[in-house]
Amino acid sequence: AQVGTDIGAYQNSLVYTLNSQLWNGSALTSTPDQAIDPNIKPTLSSSYEGGIDLRFLKNRISLSATYYTQASKNAIISAPVTGASGFSSKLLNAGEIDKNGVEISLDAVAITTKTFRWDLNLNLAYSNVRIKTLAPGVHQLYSGGGSYTSSTGNPGYAPGAWQFDETSPFGNKYSQLIGIGIQKVNGVPVLDAGGQYVPTSGNVSFGSTIPDYTGGLVNTFSYKDFNLSFAVDFVKGGKYYSLSDFWGKVSGLYDVTASLNDKGIPIRNNVADGGGVHVVGVDNTSAHGKIDTYVDAGTYYHQFYNHYITENSVYDLTYVKMREISFGYRIPVRRMGKLSNTFQNITLSAVCHNAFLFYTANKNIDPSELVGGYGESGQLPPTRSIGLTLKLGL
Repeated sequence: AQVGTDIGAYQNSLVYTLNSQLWNGSALTSTPDQAIDPNIKPTLSSSYEGGIDLRFLKNRISLSATYYTQASKNAIISAPVTGASGFSSKLLNAGEIDKNGVEISLDAVAITTKTFRWDLNLNLAYSNVRIKTLAPGVHQLYSGGGSYTSSTGNPGYAPGAWQFDETSPFGNKYSQLIGIGIQKVNGVPVLDAGGQYVPTSGNVSFGSTIPDYTGGLVNTFSYKDFNLSFAVDFVKGGKYYSLSDFWGKVSGLYDVTASLNDKGIPIRNNVADGGGVHVVGVDNTSAHGKIDTYVDAGTYYHQFYNHYITENSVYDLTYVKMREISFGYRIPVRRMGKLSNTFQNITLSAVCHNAFLFYTANKNIDPSELVGGYGESGQLPPTRSIGLTLKLGL
């Protein structure tokens, strides 16, 4: 397949926008803030897809697999430009984006008897999105997140952002999470004389926000007129930033800020009394001598705000979740007299959505409910719902 994508019909017309508000009887207008490349071309996406469908044992087992690849040339993006031009961004063709992946679905009737049946469905998907080239002179694209400045004047994208950076150690994988990190020597953190982390001089990449694998597993058990269903979904790979985690630690509200250190003493106690957070690293001199010390808990957690170090609140997106549990009963309408003349079947079910998490790297945040592209931005906690469902079949 091959398809083209263009900009809006009047998007390349640089005209004043007429506002609905009036001032002194005159209509207000606003100037356009985005320039358009006069040589802009439509994006052309070419894709190829192939699959196979296999069935065994009289359709008791079926396997479907699909591979797809897509190359988008002349991708249209909005790139930032200097304000001296009179605009803040420019719409242009930014090179080529490649996308490929595999989708697999397995359906099986594991057990079947006259009164019992066990059905299961497993689906798994792998995706990979990479930027091959950008526009001439463009080496990095920033496309979301929040910009903050710390109390010490160190600017950075604290909540992280989507970006492409051809100099990144993660290569050209799309949607990388960036922010202020901790300087390291051979993987060992660098500490200053007070035992605090030395931040990086600028933003660094922590990995892609896009998971490598996504999937789900549904088990359905039927016994006579009863049925029980479990739906599990999972994600493997990817990174996200948690703003709640950042402020929870800085403000001392998270339980980790009141935990015990390796000596069994509360970290909030004075260091002289055995308290404090145990830190190990190397000093920030050229000799990189080893540092093994304890830092006051308040000082330790406030450093992430003072230097806006993002790294301490970046987590693995991997999770396994019980998405839904359902228990139902099919009412035998054939025994209900005249009611059987109206309804073919009646099913009453108790359903629980968003049941619980089997695994997540950050116990305080549900990564399956993120509303921000780069992570969790202080959103409300997700909710579990339990209800009854009545289905009437005519």
